[in-house]
Amino acid sequence: MWKTWFFDGERNLMEELIEIVKGYDFKQRFISHEKVNGKGEVKPHFHILCEMENVKPWNSMTAHLIRIYKLKEKNKELNKDHKGSGGYRCYGASDKDVYTPEKFTRYIAKDGDIWGDIPASELEKIIKEATKKEDDRNWNEKLLTEISEKSIVLRFNNHDRNGYWYNDKLLKVEIIKLYRKYGVVCSKIKIENSFNYVAQMSKNPAIRMTDDELLEYFYG
Repeated sequence: MWKTWFFDGERNLMEELIEIVKGYDFKQRFISHEKVNGKGEVKPHFHILCEMENVKPWNSMTAHLIRIYKLKEKNKELNKDHKGSGGYRCYGASDKDVYTPEKFTRYIAKDGDIWGDIPASELEKIIKEATKKEDDRNWNEKLLTEISEKSIVLRFNNHDRNGYWYNDKLLKVEIIKLYRKYGVVCSKIKIENSFNYVAQMSKNPAIRMTDDELLEYFYG
């Protein structure tokens, strides 16, 4: 089984943390450090991902880390004790096992700062795959921001169906313009990927596809 855990901490704890985790009986171990959280806030933290035969070493290790780093569980003990500014760090735990460890390893490796007890070539491959995915996401976010600020008419009266139809090609033209503006080579797959991201994630109702429009686009 695989389990994961995270806690707030500065990068200078990495070497010490590696030695601590190596002291427990796990089949495989990964530790990563990230500078910002999922909201983009500067909040240095560690992720720990381990494979094990049973939970005893995992429970022992997490209890040890809670004690030596003075950790409080996020949104539970901190809210109860109001000690967030009293020298305590947050930690987060999940009761569920990690059923897709390969995917999760890429997720925690997205900043490129990860240690694992596997050959360096395998770790480098994980980092390369993770950072490429993050670069793609950041690029689509950039497109999303710029296009969502535009006044684009994408819906036109469809007299045959007594409604409106969403002109996906017009949005794709805007996406292609930005690819060329920033000197990024585009392809059919890349444009389709960016289109799907922008059309589904935009908060601009003139651009964001409705559920029915998505269904028509994918299966119509």
